[in-house]
Amino acid sequence: MATSVSPIDIVTFVVAFILPLVNAFLTKPPWSPALKGLWLAGLSVATAVANEIVTDLASHLSFNPGRALFAFGAVFVVAVASHHGILNQPRANKKSIIETVEARRS
Repeated sequence: MATSVSPIDIVTFVVAFILPLVNAFLTKPPWSPALKGLWLAGLSVATAVANEIVTDLASHLSFNPGRALFAFGAVFVVAVASHHGILNQPRANKKSIIETVEARRS
């Protein structure tokens, strides 16, 4: 079975990397992490449904909730991964680095 990647899928994948930045701009700093996660999930659902609607309109098919659910999973996983990789850089201080190096030497 041959599969093809449409330009719509590529745009959706790129949007998945941008969603954490959109989420950071839309949410307030005192919001709880759970509320920010729900907001990110909502943005992911909107992206996945929009992707499926545009894909189905372009190919003259009916809406497929299974594909939308799969797209949501992919978008949400990429968005969360990019959030933890881009927005939450690992923090290390000089003391922890020195302790780690000394522990490895022992």
